[in-house]
Amino acid sequence: MDLGLAGKHAIVTGGSRGVGRAVAERLLAEGMSVAICARDPDGVAAAVDEMRAAGHAGDVWGEAVDVADHAGLRAWVARSVERAGGVDVVVPNASALGGIANDVSGWERSFEVDVLPAVLMVEEALPSLRERAVLAQLKRLK
Repeated sequence: MDLGLAGKHAIVTGGSRGVGRAVAERLLAEGMSVAICARDPDGVAAAVDEMRAAGHAGDVWGEAVDVADHAGLRAWVARSVERAGGVDVVVPNASALGGIANDVSGWERSFEVDVLPAVLMVEEALPSLRERAVLAQLKRLK
């Protein structure tokens, strides 16, 4: 399937396994470059190596980042945007819901890992997202 994503750039949290990995692989198959992150450095390295070995059309790289470390997450987004020369797609996939208690502290942890990182990712990537969207519109007008 050609989704018209070739040459575009994405960032995916929780991209070393599960749904995040599947999303990253699909985007790579479409010809996108993809930056992934997850907490486990060995898992990230293995996922990147395996995705590269699969011969996807796009480039992939990754780093160990805990999305609950909000400064670290912002820095990773900034590095990924810089490395790719911009970003077109942001996929905030990391989640704590599956392994937390259903009480106030659990819901606070979920907010820190599920909701706030998504906001911070978009906030950090927004200048690039806007710029690339405007450039894409200008290309269509030509």
